[in-house]
Amino acid sequence: DISLYSLGFDASWEADIFGGVRRGVEAANAKADAAVWQMHDGEVTLTAEIAADYLALRAAQARKAILQSQLADQRQTLSLIGARARTGFVTRLDVNRQNSLAAATAAQIPALDAQIVSLEHAIAVLLAQQPDGLAAELDTPAPPPALPARLPVGLPSDLLRRRPDVRAAERNLAASTAQIGVAVADLYPKFNLLAGISLASNSLDALFNSSSLGEFGLGMITWPVFNAGKTEANIS
Repeated sequence: DISLYSLGFDASWEADIFGGVRRGVEAANAKADAAVWQMHDGEVTLTAEIAADYLALRAAQARKAILQSQLADQRQTLSLIGARARTGFVTRLDVNRQNSLAAATAAQIPALDAQIVSLEHAIAVLLAQQPDGLAAELDTPAPPPALPARLPVGLPSDLLRRRPDVRAAERNLAASTAQIGVAVADLYPKFNLLAGISLASNSLDALFNSSSLGEFGLGMITWPVFNAGKTEANIS
Protein backbone atom coordinates (compact mmCIF):
# COMPACT_ATOMS: atom_id res chain seq x y z
CA ASP A 1 0.00 0.00 0.00
CA ILE A 2 1.24 3.47 -0.97
CA SER A 3 -0.17 6.77 0.35
CA LEU A 4 0.44 9.86 -1.77
CA TYR A 5 -0.53 13.38 -0.76
CA SER A 6 -0.50 16.16 -3.33
CA LEU A 7 -1.52 19.79 -3.55
CA GLY A 8 -1.25 21.94 -6.66
CA PHE A 9 -2.13 25.19 -8.36
CA ASP A 10 -1.97 26.10 -12.02
CA ALA A 11 -2.94 29.11 -14.12
CA SER A 12 -3.02 30.01 -17.78
CA TRP A 13 -2.96 33.34 -19.56
CA GLU A 14 -3.69 34.12 -23.19
CA ALA A 15 -1.80 36.98 -24.76
CA ASP A 16 -4.57 38.88 -26.52
CA ILE A 17 -2.42 40.01 -29.42
CA PHE A 18 -5.16 40.05 -32.06
CA GLY A 19 -8.01 41.30 -29.85
CA GLY A 20 -10.15 38.17 -29.76
CA VAL A 21 -10.52 38.18 -25.96
CA ARG A 22 -11.18 41.92 -25.86
CA ARG A 23 -13.89 41.62 -28.50
CA GLY A 24 -15.37 38.67 -26.62
CA VAL A 25 -15.61 40.81 -23.48
CA GLU A 26 -17.30 43.55 -25.51
CA ALA A 27 -19.83 41.03 -26.85
CA ALA A 28 -20.57 39.72 -23.34
CA ASN A 29 -21.05 43.25 -21.98
CA ALA A 30 -23.32 44.16 -24.89
CA LYS A 31 -25.45 41.06 -24.31
CA ALA A 32 -25.72 41.90 -20.62
CA ASP A 33 -26.86 45.44 -21.50
CA ALA A 34 -29.38 44.00 -23.97
CA ALA A 35 -30.78 41.76 -21.23
CA VAL A 36 -31.20 44.79 -18.95
CA TRP A 37 -33.05 46.72 -21.65
CA GLN A 38 -35.24 43.69 -22.38
CA MET A 39 -36.17 43.68 -18.69
CA HIS A 40 -37.04 47.39 -18.95
CA ASP A 41 -39.12 46.64 -22.04
CA GLY A 42 -41.06 44.07 -20.05
CA GLU A 43 -41.61 46.61 -17.28
CA VAL A 44 -42.91 49.19 -19.76
CA THR A 45 -45.22 46.62 -21.36
CA LEU A 46 -46.54 45.53 -17.97
CA THR A 47 -47.10 49.14 -16.86
CA ALA A 48 -48.90 49.97 -20.10
CA GLU A 49 -51.15 46.92 -19.74
CA ILE A 50 -52.06 47.83 -16.16
CA ALA A 51 -52.77 51.44 -17.16
CA ALA A 52 -54.93 50.37 -20.11
CA ASP A 53 -56.92 47.95 -17.95
CA TYR A 54 -57.37 50.58 -15.23
CA LEU A 55 -58.65 53.17 -17.71
CA ALA A 56 -60.97 50.59 -19.25
CA LEU A 57 -62.25 49.69 -15.77
CA ARG A 58 -63.04 53.29 -14.84
CA ALA A 59 -64.69 53.84 -18.24
CA ALA A 60 -66.86 50.73 -17.78
CA GLN A 61 -67.86 51.89 -14.31
CA ALA A 62 -68.77 55.33 -15.71
CA ARG A 63 -70.86 53.73 -18.48
CA LYS A 64 -72.62 51.56 -15.89
CA ALA A 65 -73.45 54.63 -13.79
CA ILE A 66 -74.85 56.39 -16.87
CA LEU A 67 -76.94 53.34 -17.80
CA GLN A 68 -78.28 53.05 -14.27
CA SER A 69 -79.27 56.71 -14.31
CA GLN A 70 -80.92 56.28 -17.71
CA LEU A 71 -82.73 53.16 -16.51
CA ALA A 72 -84.09 55.00 -13.48
CA ASP A 73 -85.35 57.83 -15.72
CA GLN A 74 -86.85 55.38 -18.22
CA ARG A 75 -88.66 53.42 -15.50
CA GLN A 76 -90.02 56.65 -14.07
CA THR A 77 -91.20 57.63 -17.54
CA LEU A 78 -92.74 54.16 -17.94
CA SER A 79 -94.68 54.67 -14.72
CA LEU A 80 -96.01 57.99 -15.98
CA ILE A 81 -96.96 56.54 -19.37
CA GLY A 82 -98.67 53.62 -17.64
CA ALA A 83 -100.72 56.04 -15.55
CA ARG A 84 -101.66 58.01 -18.68
CA ALA A 85 -102.61 54.78 -20.45
CA ARG A 86 -104.95 53.79 -17.64
CA THR A 87 -106.74 57.12 -18.01
CA GLY A 88 -106.93 56.75 -21.77
CA PHE A 89 -104.58 59.56 -22.79
CA VAL A 90 -102.12 57.18 -24.55
CA THR A 91 -102.36 53.70 -26.03
CA ARG A 92 -100.71 50.47 -24.91
CA LEU A 93 -98.31 50.86 -27.82
CA ASP A 94 -96.62 53.75 -26.03
CA VAL A 95 -96.38 51.68 -22.86
CA ASN A 96 -94.86 48.73 -24.72
CA ARG A 97 -92.39 50.98 -26.53
CA GLN A 98 -91.19 52.56 -23.29
CA ASN A 99 -91.04 49.16 -21.60
CA SER A 100 -88.88 47.81 -24.42
CA LEU A 101 -86.57 50.81 -24.14
CA ALA A 102 -86.13 50.27 -20.40
CA ALA A 103 -85.54 46.55 -20.90
CA ALA A 104 -82.88 47.21 -23.55
CA THR A 105 -81.07 49.57 -21.20
CA ALA A 106 -81.26 47.08 -18.31
CA ALA A 107 -79.89 44.31 -20.54
CA GLN A 108 -76.62 46.22 -21.04
CA ILE A 109 -75.77 46.37 -17.33
CA PRO A 110 -74.93 42.64 -16.75
CA ALA A 111 -72.40 42.72 -19.59
CA LEU A 112 -70.74 45.75 -18.02
CA ASP A 113 -70.69 44.00 -14.63
CA ALA A 114 -68.89 41.03 -16.19
CA GLN A 115 -66.41 43.35 -17.91
CA ILE A 116 -65.74 45.21 -14.65
CA VAL A 117 -65.05 41.97 -12.76
CA SER A 118 -62.78 40.73 -15.57
CA LEU A 119 -60.76 43.96 -15.56
CA GLU A 120 -60.44 43.92 -11.77
CA HIS A 121 -59.10 40.36 -11.92
CA ALA A 122 -56.70 41.26 -14.75
CA ILE A 123 -55.27 44.22 -12.83
CA ALA A 124 -54.81 42.13 -9.69
CA VAL A 125 -53.04 39.33 -11.58
CA LEU A 126 -50.73 41.81 -13.32
CA LEU A 127 -49.82 43.15 -9.88
CA ALA A 128 -49.00 39.61 -8.66
CA GLN A 129 -52.05 39.32 -6.41
CA GLN A 130 -55.03 37.02 -6.19
CA PRO A 131 -57.73 37.75 -8.82
CA ASP A 132 -60.08 39.21 -6.22
CA GLY A 133 -57.34 40.80 -4.14
CA LEU A 134 -58.15 44.36 -5.28
CA ALA A 135 -61.92 44.03 -5.54
CA ALA A 136 -62.59 46.03 -2.38
CA GLU A 137 -60.42 48.89 -3.66
CA LEU A 138 -61.51 48.88 -7.29
CA ASP A 139 -65.23 48.30 -6.77
CA THR A 140 -65.67 51.91 -5.70
CA PRO A 141 -66.09 54.02 -8.86
CA ALA A 142 -63.54 56.77 -9.36
CA PRO A 143 -62.85 59.24 -12.15
CA PRO A 144 -60.08 58.35 -14.59
CA PRO A 145 -56.68 59.96 -14.02
CA ALA A 146 -56.42 63.54 -15.24
CA LEU A 147 -54.34 64.23 -18.32
CA PRO A 148 -51.20 66.33 -17.83
CA ALA A 149 -51.61 70.03 -18.55
CA ARG A 150 -48.63 69.97 -20.90
CA LEU A 151 -47.06 67.14 -22.81
CA PRO A 152 -43.26 67.11 -23.07
CA VAL A 153 -42.17 68.34 -26.47
CA GLY A 154 -39.47 66.40 -28.25
CA LEU A 155 -38.43 65.00 -31.55
CA PRO A 156 -39.81 61.60 -32.59
CA SER A 157 -36.22 60.40 -32.93
CA ASP A 158 -35.58 61.20 -29.25
CA LEU A 159 -38.63 59.17 -28.25
CA LEU A 160 -37.47 56.33 -30.46
CA ARG A 161 -34.06 56.28 -28.80
CA ARG A 162 -35.69 56.03 -25.37
CA ARG A 163 -37.69 52.93 -26.27
CA PRO A 164 -36.28 49.91 -24.38
CA ASP A 165 -36.87 47.50 -27.25
CA VAL A 166 -34.88 49.74 -29.60
CA ARG A 167 -32.08 50.04 -27.05
CA ALA A 168 -32.05 46.25 -26.61
CA ALA A 169 -31.88 45.76 -30.39
CA GLU A 170 -28.98 48.21 -30.56
CA ARG A 171 -27.02 46.33 -27.88
CA ASN A 172 -27.71 43.00 -29.60
CA LEU A 173 -26.33 44.51 -32.79
CA ALA A 174 -23.24 45.66 -30.88
CA ALA A 175 -22.80 42.13 -29.50
CA SER A 176 -23.05 40.65 -32.99
CA THR A 177 -20.51 43.15 -34.29
CA ALA A 178 -18.11 42.23 -31.48
CA GLN A 179 -18.59 38.54 -32.28
CA ILE A 180 -17.35 39.27 -35.79
CA GLY A 181 -14.14 40.59 -34.20
CA VAL A 182 -13.84 37.36 -32.23
CA ALA A 183 -14.27 35.33 -35.42
CA VAL A 184 -11.67 37.44 -37.24
CA ALA A 185 -9.18 36.86 -34.40
CA ASP A 186 -9.57 33.11 -34.97
CA LEU A 187 -7.80 33.57 -38.30
CA TYR A 188 -4.55 34.21 -36.39
CA PRO A 189 -2.60 32.12 -33.89
CA LYS A 190 -3.28 32.17 -30.16
CA PHE A 191 -0.44 32.45 -27.65
CA ASN A 192 -0.97 30.91 -24.21
CA LEU A 193 1.30 30.79 -21.18
CA LEU A 194 0.75 28.06 -18.57
CA ALA A 195 2.39 27.83 -15.17
CA GLY A 196 1.84 25.72 -12.09
CA ILE A 197 3.28 24.56 -8.81
CA SER A 198 2.62 21.35 -6.97
CA LEU A 199 3.47 19.66 -3.70
CA ALA A 200 3.64 15.87 -3.59
CA SER A 201 4.84 13.51 -0.90
CA ASN A 202 4.09 10.09 0.50
CA SER A 203 3.97 11.62 3.96
CA LEU A 204 1.62 14.32 5.14
CA ASP A 205 4.31 15.76 7.45
CA ALA A 206 6.74 16.21 4.55
CA LEU A 207 4.16 17.61 2.13
CA PHE A 208 5.13 21.23 2.73
CA ASN A 209 8.90 20.71 2.61
CA SER A 210 10.92 22.27 -0.20
CA SER A 211 11.86 18.83 -1.43
CA SER A 212 8.21 18.16 -2.26
CA LEU A 213 7.87 21.31 -4.37
CA GLY A 214 7.61 21.09 -8.12
CA GLU A 215 6.89 23.76 -10.71
CA PHE A 216 6.41 23.97 -14.43
CA GLY A 217 5.99 26.60 -17.12
CA LEU A 218 4.81 26.13 -20.66
CA GLY A 219 4.28 28.27 -23.70
CA MET A 220 1.76 27.15 -26.30
CA ILE A 221 0.78 28.36 -29.76
CA THR A 222 -2.43 27.15 -31.41
CA TRP A 223 -3.39 27.99 -34.96
CA PRO A 224 -6.24 26.12 -36.71
CA VAL A 225 -4.86 26.23 -40.23
CA PHE A 226 -6.82 23.39 -41.81
CA ASN A 227 -10.49 23.58 -40.79
CA ALA A 228 -12.21 23.49 -44.21
CA GLY A 229 -13.13 27.19 -44.18
CA LYS A 230 -15.01 27.07 -40.86
CA THR A 231 -13.42 30.29 -39.59
CA GLU A 232 -14.25 32.22 -42.76
CA ALA A 233 -17.81 30.91 -42.62
CA ASN A 234 -18.16 32.19 -39.04
CA ILE A 235 -17.05 35.65 -40.16
CA SER A 236 -19.49 35.81 -43.05
